[in-house]
Amino acid sequence: MLYIADLQRATGAPEYALAAFNAGEDRIAAWRAERNYEEIAELVESIPFTETRDYVQIVLRNAEVYRMIYGPGAPPASTAATTAATPAVPALATPILAPPTVTAPATADASPDPNR
Repeated sequence: MLYIADLQRATGAPEYALAAFNAGEDRIAAWRAERNYEEIAELVESIPFTETRDYVQIVLRNAEVYRMIYGPGAPPASTAATTAATPAVPALATPILAPPTVTAPATADASPDPNR
């Protein structure tokens, strides 16, 4: 987590940090230098590596889902509402889930003969 936080401080946005983590710091620097992107989402959509582009989008989407589940106190993943010092993914509590209850169907006649 410290490496990601350091990448975010160095790159200035969660999207850039995730791309640097997945494809390498040199690559994200080169992609940013290629042209002047008006929005971060434009750069994410133009990442030439499908794996990296998908990785960035999936991590950001999952961070939003976690925030919906665990509450609005978690910082948003989008840089539109964050500062460079905000971590991209907050620490999460492990949910406790009860196993599903399975019941046998009720039958009028509990006959061992399957042909009845």
